[in-house]
Amino acid sequence: MVDECYVRFMEAFSSRLREEHPDVCFYVWGSYVKGTCRLEKGSDIDGGIILDSGLITPKGKIKCLSEILSECLDESRVKVNFNLTDRESAREGRFLSYTTDYTDYLKSNGKIICGPDFISEMRGLDYKSGYLDTSAFNLRKVRNKLFTFYDSKDKQEEVRSILSCAVKFPRKLIWLQTGELVDKEEDLIKNICRIIPSFNVAILEELNLKREKSFLRYLNVEEYFSLAQKGTGAVETMIQKYLRAFPEISPRECKF
Repeated sequence: MVDECYVRFMEAFSSRLREEHPDVCFYVWGSYVKGTCRLEKGSDIDGGIILDSGLITPKGKIKCLSEILSECLDESRVKVNFNLTDRESAREGRFLSYTTDYTDYLKSNGKIICGPDFISEMRGLDYKSGYLDTSAFNLRKVRNKLFTFYDSKDKQEEVRSILSCAVKFPRKLIWLQTGELVDKEEDLIKNICRIIPSFNVAILEELNLKREKSFLRYLNVEEYFSLAQKGTGAVETMIQKYLRAFPEISPRECKF
């Protein structure tokens, strides 16, 4: 039997999603599905949110989802490990951060709690490059930080982490296409322009300045969220333009 606090959280969270965001796919796997979630074991609920969107996710919707998650956790304090993604990333695969065997496992063992079945669309890939692996993980990280923003204890540090990730993200994309490792952050902008010239690098220059503690310490919660969504959006936009420029998976990226 699953401990009651987990059940209360799941009922509250899924009920809010059904009522307010019926287009969102919410699924779980692991100990909750197996019925072995226990507080004494420190169990968490493993799951995911798939948005019915392209790679550039709707930040207003994520804000609402973050507020719902925080409110439900306030009522039932349990550990959750939810990964937020979108349908385009799930179908394309390179930046999904799930391998082939992992997506096969989710398709067989994941349980959709509410919303449409978007799990079946997932395309797991076996990465050949560590840089693609970390790129996919970093996209996952900034999105999840945005999704859990309103429940986070240190919002300033969460924002700094997202902005730093965005500023450094070009390094990975540059290597994936050229094999060149750019160490100096000041060289990243001119090099990412060479790889994806349609990307507006002004956003990275702005985020680089605003990630400093001297700037962040004076912001309020909503200003923090605004910056966090800008950083997340910058990472998403770089990836979107990268995929448009290089639609074919290269031998440097994945195993075939």
